[in-house]
Amino acid sequence: LLLAIAACDWNPRKIWWREPVALAMIALFVARMALLAEVWHKSDQVYAQYFKAIDLLPRGARVLPITLHPDAESLQQIPLLEGACLAIVRRDAFVPSLFVSPPLAAESVSFAPNAMPIGIVTHFHIFLRADIAQLGLNNGAGAMELFRRKVVSQFDYVFVTRADVLPPNAIPSSWAVVSRTPSFTLYKVRR
Repeated sequence: LLLAIAACDWNPRKIWWREPVALAMIALFVARMALLAEVWHKSDQVYAQYFKAIDLLPRGARVLPITLHPDAESLQQIPLLEGACLAIVRRDAFVPSLFVSPPLAAESVSFAPNAMPIGIVTHFHIFLRADIAQLGLNNGAGAMELFRRKVVSQFDYVFVTRADVLPPNAIPSSWAVVSRTPSFTLYKVRR
C-alpha cells in the first residue's frame, strides 16, 4: 500500500476519484490499526500470565521448554511458541531454545563451551500436530520420550505450552505445578 502511494503522481488538477480513494485508504489504515490494537490488548492479558509465572522462578534457573502446537496454522495471532524465552529476560534463566540447536541451527546465538553438553542432549522443543498424535501411542511411550530423564534431570523447571493436549499420565507424578493457565503449565522438577 505504501509503495502504491509512493508510486502515484497526484496532479493538482481536479480528479473526481482522488478524494474517495484517499478516504478509502485512510479508512483502511484506521481499521487495520484498530484490529492490531485489539490483538495487542488481548496479547497483553496473555503475556501477563506468562510474566506472573516466570516471576516465580529463581534467578538463574534452568528451564526446559516443551511446546505442543496442535493447531493447523503455523503462526498464531498471539505468538506463544517461544513464551518460555521470556524467562531469559526477566529471571536470567537458561532456556536452551534460544540457542543454536544442532539439528535446526537457524538461531544466531550459540552455547558457551561449558553449556554445550546440556545443549546437545536437549532435543528440539516444538512438537507439531503429527508429533503430538504419536505421543498417545504405545501406552504413553512417546510421552516418556518427550520427557527423557537424561534431559529433564539437568533442568530445574519444565515449561509446557499447551499441556492440555498431552495424553493422560504423560507428566511425571514427581513434578510439582508452579503455575497453570489455559495456555501453559510451569512445573518444578523434583529430584
